[in-house]
Amino acid sequence: MRSACQAIVIRYAPDPSGGEVLNIGVVLLAPAAGFFGARFVDSWSRITGAFPEADIVHLRRIASAVESTCAAHADAQLSLEPQQDVVKAFEQIVPVEDASLAHSAAVSGVTSDPQRTLDELFARYVQPKARRTERESRPDHAVWRGIEPVLRSFGVLGRLTSLTLKSKHYEERFDAAWKNSRWNVAGPLSLDLIDPQRIVQKAASWTGRIISLEPSRQSTNVHLVVGLPPQSAPADVVQASLDGVGILRDQLEGRDLAAIVLESDADKLANRIREDLEHTEDE
Repeated sequence: MRSACQAIVIRYAPDPSGGEVLNIGVVLLAPAAGFFGARFVDSWSRITGAFPEADIVHLRRIASAVESTCAAHADAQLSLEPQQDVVKAFEQIVPVEDASLAHSAAVSGVTSDPQRTLDELFARYVQPKARRTERESRPDHAVWRGIEPVLRSFGVLGRLTSLTLKSKHYEERFDAAWKNSRWNVAGPLSLDLIDPQRIVQKAASWTGRIISLEPSRQSTNVHLVVGLPPQSAPADVVQASLDGVGILRDQLEGRDLAAIVLESDADKLANRIREDLEHTEDE
């Protein structure tokens, strides 16, 4: 017997305003069949790969609670009204007070086997994402770790200091700063992400951050060391990273607000720092 069903996809987004999300589970409700089930990812390594700061213990606890609570609710056949909405059922039975967790709009259909339908939806909406995220995102600090050996080989890593740039409405700390005739700061920016849209958004966001600092008014040169995805990454990811670099060059370098240094050109930055420091010593 076929019965009506509704499903929602559960998503993890540590920064709801940032735009980058991962699908981590599916919840399916089929009231007439007495079914209310949930399925989440078995491995959370792709989450930590994309979001190193994610609290995996917390996420596992929530996933387990959702799965067990849905199952217990269905077993007891509590309040499974024929016209019940899956979103309301989910929010009433499993109140999640975590802004990093969200769900999609409900998807409606019919099923003769709710468990099989749940598994099929999981394969459609969650597993493809899991395969794609096997290529992990790189955080900004990983880009900087990659160029530290270059700076060390040029004898300048230990001579760098930190500096916080402050404007009227915004401030940003840079952990690599040096001075010749004026202050210079360098910071890493990873465009080696999973989601193409998020790559472009991040480049645009950093453009706004640098503009807000008004570096020219502070007599400070800003250098952004940009990490790109490998050429083996999906074509849309590679193209998005090139678009991101284009945004940075047009909006920052083209207006003399910052120098854009590709990660592959880190030796040029290291040499520039060494020359600046040597020039300062000669004065």
